[in-house]
Amino acid sequence: MQPLSEQEIVRRENLEKIRELGIDPFPPEQFDVNAHTADIVEKF
Repeated sequence: MQPLSEQEIVRRENLEKIRELGIDPFPPEQFDVNAHTADIVEKF
C-alpha cells in the first residue's frame, strides 16, 4: 500500500472535521421516484 499524498491527508483531515460537526458529508440522495426506466422507454 502506498503512503497517502499530502493532498489525501488534508482531505481526510477536512472530512474528519466535517464529521465532528455532526454533518454527514455523503448523505443518501432523497428523490421521490416519479418515473421508471420501462415507462420512459415505452413512451419514447
